[in-house]
Amino acid sequence: MEQDLINRISNFIHPNSEIDLSGIPATDLEIINAETILNVKFHSDYKEFIKKFGGSYAGIPIYAFKNNEMLSSDTVIDLTKNFRQDYHEDRRSNIINKSYVISFDDMGNPIMIDKDENMIIFYHDSDGYAILTNSFASLIQGILEGKSLYDFN
Repeated sequence: MEQDLINRISNFIHPNSEIDLSGIPATDLEIINAETILNVKFHSDYKEFIKKFGGSYAGIPIYAFKNNEMLSSDTVIDLTKNFRQDYHEDRRSNIINKSYVISFDDMGNPIMIDKDENMIIFYHDSDGYAILTNSFASLIQGILEGKSLYDFN
């Protein structure tokens, strides 16, 4: 991620000395362990984010391993494994099994990163999905600029 975006994220997550929306930064060992368990490779922007901010609220919840207290305690591993289990017979399972869940929209639809770093939202009600954007960084940048998740697709 570009330094300007990192600074903007930091200013959002830590707007003043009384507010801290970050979790505990992820370690390399946690990341390697998660990649092994989920059989995926985390993309560099997501890794950079969670190594700096942990599971945080950055306009949308971004889950990692030790999340901010306003997020659930579920990890990216838990969320991904649960979604894969719930949708193991779904027609989209080939995408789901090569992706990992990092967030949800306000309707509970999972937001995932696929093997090509696309940010994908899966819609429970319609059994559809959409590519929101082609990178984690562009999603976060758009959110910080005031876009809603529905402005992307």
